Amino acid sequence: MNDPQRQAVMGKRYRVLITGSSGQIGTNLALRLLAEGHQVFGVDWRVNTWTDAFPTLLQDLAAPQHIFVGGIGGAPYPTCDIVIHLRAISCFNF
Repeated sequence: MNDPQRQAVMGKRYRVLITGSSGQIGTNLALRLLAEGHQVFGVDWRVNTWTDAFPTLLQDLAAPQHIFVGGIGGAPYPTCDIVIHLRAISCFNF
């Protein structure tokens, strides 16, 4: 990002939706964004055990969804400016 772009982004406050917000990367990103003054909303299939600093919708995005009016699966999603998709399968058997 060049300097004019960075200056434009740095001064604005965003409403950010993070999928996978209960994971380590999602949690730390959300906390950083909150510290910078942004609004954060998380979506994850499990409760965040590290923090309750931002609201999280408990929803499994891997499950088949048939309703999209009002949000995926009819769930109430807030208006957002940016979506950061971090949802991933975190369990591996080696």
